[in-house]
Amino acid sequence: MTWLLGLSLPGSVALLGLSGPAHAQDQGGVTVLNKIEVDAESDEILVQDGYVAKKDRIGTKTDTPMVKIPQAVSVVTQKQIEDQKPRTLNESLGYVASANPNSFGFDTRYDAFFLRGFQAFYNGMFRDGLRQYNGPSAWFKTEPYGIEGVTILKGPASSLYGISGPGGIVNLVTKRPKEEQFREIEMLLGEHNRFQAALDAPAR
Repeated sequence: MTWLLGLSLPGSVALLGLSGPAHAQDQGGVTVLNKIEVDAESDEILVQDGYVAKKDRIGTKTDTPMVKIPQAVSVVTQKQIEDQKPRTLNESLGYVASANPNSFGFDTRYDAFFLRGFQAFYNGMFRDGLRQYNGPSAWFKTEPYGIEGVTILKGPASSLYGISGPGGIVNLVTKRPKEEQFREIEMLLGEHNRFQAALDAPAR
């Protein structure tokens, strides 16, 4: 059985042929083809196993395991964020190769970091695959507790999202509802009068 797809172009006609087996059923003189299902991608956003990321469909735009992606990609998983307890996004990038989040010291106002020596806080910040536009005095501030992972695409791989910094981009993955019932309350105390409260519960 052969399917033909016709596309009308100015002054010409283009045909695309796709051959493959199909089973038809004759119902009262009307031929009915069986349903064909095509899955282009899975529903998995960021697949993690402890400190190791298996797949990240938003950060890499592919449904391919991380070990098979030829670009330089680093992932800060939710497990690492939970164990590290970073106060800022900069602190969560502290163990990422080629990332320098300490150029300006600790700053409670902004997230400012460098990737491979280039500034990445103006045009290299993304959330769930969408660019976060920063200005000269209006940078974004990310709460690490509200994300379940950070994907860092380094070097030319950053062109995957269009015009961005030559050093790379940082894509934040927002927390999503879990399949199982989940509720969490967290209280943190630290030096220099640090105190923090956090609540994570699904909306009903």
